[in-house]
Amino acid sequence: MSAVAAPAAAFARPRTELPVLAGPVPERVAGHPLSLGRDARARLGGAVRMLLDLAGLDGAPDAVRTAVLVLASRTPSETGVVEIRTSELGRWIGLSASYTASNVVPGLRRSGVVSVETAEGDYGQDDGLKCKVLPLWAAQDVVGHPLNLAKKEYATLQRLLEAVMAPGWKHRDGRVTPAGLIGARTGRGAATDRLALLLLVLEARETGRVRQCGGAVDTKRGRAAATVARLLGCTASAGERVLERLEDRELVLRVRLKTASGMPNRSRLMVPAVAAAHGRTVGNDVQEDRAEALEPEFSDPDDAAGPGEAAGAGEGIAGQRRAGDGCGGCCRARRCGSPSH
Repeated sequence: MSAVAAPAAAFARPRTELPVLAGPVPERVAGHPLSLGRDARARLGGAVRMLLDLAGLDGAPDAVRTAVLVLASRTPSETGVVEIRTSELGRWIGLSASYTASNVVPGLRRSGVVSVETAEGDYGQDDGLKCKVLPLWAAQDVVGHPLNLAKKEYATLQRLLEAVMAPGWKHRDGRVTPAGLIGARTGRGAATDRLALLLLVLEARETGRVRQCGGAVDTKRGRAAATVARLLGCTASAGERVLERLEDRELVLRVRLKTASGMPNRSRLMVPAVAAAHGRTVGNDVQEDRAEALEPEFSDPDDAAGPGEAAGAGEGIAGQRRAGDGCGGCCRARRCGSPSH
């Protein structure tokens, strides 16, 4: 997982003029779902990676993969059984109830990762669902297992997914629970975008900066797009489209840094909401990185191993095992789960 942010302007040249940030030092927003400590990010990130890497989900649509994470986050630690309506599960992944019933629920069953019991609705469709994420439940009481989550860790994971992708609710008493960061996104590619944002949030440091993948990448598309692609296990072109959609919603930022000569040098991939949850702004980290960029003798730390990979491995969270695109466009592997495909 990502390391703690580096000290500010460690290698800045004295003659360089940088804007000074006035005012008190911001503090971490206590209790914010996105304000995860390093240990919590590592723990939850490890569980998420293990679930996505399960053999039963290899080649599965992103709608199914995202649904598994939603069900995992809502799992009661006492019973392991999640009771949810098909329409509600569809809202969580950004798809219609009919598509969820006809494509996502059967996909969950085929994966062997989730056991599903259903209650039929008025028209014979799967309405009520009783689901159990089997590997998650099997890992309970197995000391040291990444999926052996404590009760408070289930609660943290649920709050995290709510902050990222909850669809929002109107309560009978008139109260309104707002949607998560990407909860209003529906339709084609919605599940893929949700999954990508969740993985980026788990990779982001408290400054909002995402450690980018190392190794050679397609220079036309850039390292940020390659990072998203490796997280999702899709092609670089698919990763770029996902990144562009998240940028359009201002959920992620690509910040280009320049050297002292004014030439482009490096880029930063940022998740502003994570920075805000820690009481920071993206500008804090950008200022520090601009100072670092002025000193050419030091290598870019982003050229080290990327998200979820060992040094030199060249593989991301889901590896490179999927050849098809993970979102809109020509989705050869039909992984995005879009009703338009």
